[in-house]
Amino acid sequence: MNTPSVPESRPAAAILHVEDEPAHQRLLKRTVGKLTDIVVASSLEGGLEALASRQSWLAIVVDLRLRDGSGWDLIARARETHPRVAIALYTALFTRATMARAVREHVTYLVKDMRPDVVRGFVRGAQGSTHDVLGAIYAVAQTFAVRLDLSEKQTAIVVSALCALRRGCYVDGSVVSAAAVDTHVSGILDKAHKHGLDFRSMNDVREHLMAQLTGLPTAAISGVNLKAERNR
Repeated sequence: MNTPSVPESRPAAAILHVEDEPAHQRLLKRTVGKLTDIVVASSLEGGLEALASRQSWLAIVVDLRLRDGSGWDLIARARETHPRVAIALYTALFTRATMARAVREHVTYLVKDMRPDVVRGFVRGAQGSTHDVLGAIYAVAQTFAVRLDLSEKQTAIVVSALCALRRGCYVDGSVVSAAAVDTHVSGILDKAHKHGLDFRSMNDVREHLMAQLTGLPTAAISGVNLKAERNR
């Protein structure tokens, strides 16, 4: 049986990371270890024990496929015992079906090869940092992507539009050419039209989604610089 390490000296504001691959445990620690404490459990059973060991968690980050079960099982228990905690599904698998379920269940969907700034944005959002809006941007973009059945790159284009990036789109850490962006934009607009959304440009898409980012000032959203965040 896996027994997670939960030192008594650690504050309640910690992340529970349920992950059975040591390399991915280290990856999350490198990414957000300076922002908060992390308690690691290497199995579903250990994760459930760790979850019950504290009344309060800053966030829960769980892998989808664990050796002794599914991350969804831990998420279901967390919803019962810690209904207010921020939860992220942290997986190497990107499928629209999984993303759709994550959106329905109000779970942040993080792919393990995403830029570190996206993962840090989730943590800062859980900490209540008002200056960091990446988590909200990705949630809105993912919901829109599920509705229109967008591809991963088309979803990234939507995120870039919300962040007001004019010179290209960051996909998997690199900048996509303007021609490639135009191709993806055309596909997004075509799918929007099929769903009865009369968008003529990505500016129309941006205005539509901006209205859903309630409580976040437009200036803050427009000021998000993904390239700068990558280097933080």
